[in-house]
Amino acid sequence: MTARPVPPVIPAASRGHLRQGRPGAGRPMPLASPPGRPDVVYGFGRIDASGRVADRATMAALGWRFSTWLVGLVCLWLLPLMPGDLASGVDVAPPPGSTGLSLGGLALVAVVVAGYWWWVPRARLLRRGPVTGVDRTGGLVTGWLGLGFAALLLCAVNPFAVLLLLPAGHAWLWLPWAARGGPRAMLLVLALGLTGLLLFLIELGSAQHLGWSAPRAVLAMTASGYLSPAVTVCLAGAGAAMTQLGSLAPGRYAPARPARGSRV
Repeated sequence: MTARPVPPVIPAASRGHLRQGRPGAGRPMPLASPPGRPDVVYGFGRIDASGRVADRATMAALGWRFSTWLVGLVCLWLLPLMPGDLASGVDVAPPPGSTGLSLGGLALVAVVVAGYWWWVPRARLLRRGPVTGVDRTGGLVTGWLGLGFAALLLCAVNPFAVLLLLPAGHAWLWLPWAARGGPRAMLLVLALGLTGLLLFLIELGSAQHLGWSAPRAVLAMTASGYLSPAVTVCLAGAGAAMTQLGSLAPGRYAPARPARGSRV
């Protein structure tokens, strides 16, 4: 929602456009003005005649980002099963001074996630041409929907954990307005949405005496199962929405397309 359409993020409605040589399967949803507030508009991307998202490439972009977060989660869950004491398999909170997650385990997870991102999702999310305003609007709205869906599932699993996402749910609605100030303003709004996670880490570091090892302790609790897998999967969905919205700020967002050389 924004007081006026912001061209880099919320484009004006049009009668249709061409994508990959084909007429648009749907039509851009009109920018609706609420009653009594003609200065407020809403941008919803593209829908088809039945009201479904017509441009599935924007949904696929979010899905590929979500798959990267899932790969990281699976790697963490497998660490306690691997030889070498890479991670503790005891599902308890780590004591101060002993997070239960070795540097070797962290490095292994980072290498696997980076390799997966480089060879699979990145090949499908690279910009190979101009990205239209409708594409960017689709990416923005899909990120919003992904965050809302993750928060809804998290509320069903653990209502208290939704507090981690409340700042993001409020702050990231201002991204179209922040787009007027350029990429730095958008990144600032994205950072404001992470205050819930930051306060949680500060609480762990101070009250639990974990200090600067609090982020590592959270990863260790994820690997051991002390943090419910249902909660971490929901948070991974929110992380995918964050990375999708974050790609809009520097202008790196593009709808998902088949990798070069792929017939899919």
